[in-house]
Amino acid sequence: MAIPYVLITVAIVSALGPSILNVMIAISIPWWPWYTRVVRSEVLHLKEESFVEACRSLGASKKRIIFRHILPNCIGSLLFRPPFR
Repeated sequence: MAIPYVLITVAIVSALGPSILNVMIAISIPWWPWYTRVVRSEVLHLKEESFVEACRSLGASKKRIIFRHILPNCIGSLLFRPPFR
């Protein structure tokens, strides 16, 4: 995360070649750490909420809790918080 975003993007595009798919890959790779930090912080916050504890006490599986309760609540923070550098 210490290397500038544009420098990494240009290096990746030059290594992969000039195409739209390669540009999309090159743009997404430097942003990946930011998104993973946001999702991790949201999941750590949401797993302590009362609705998750209620699901656990009712006997819901971990997979059900993740896909039905935690991930849908994380999507909003990813869509409406653009990464700034």
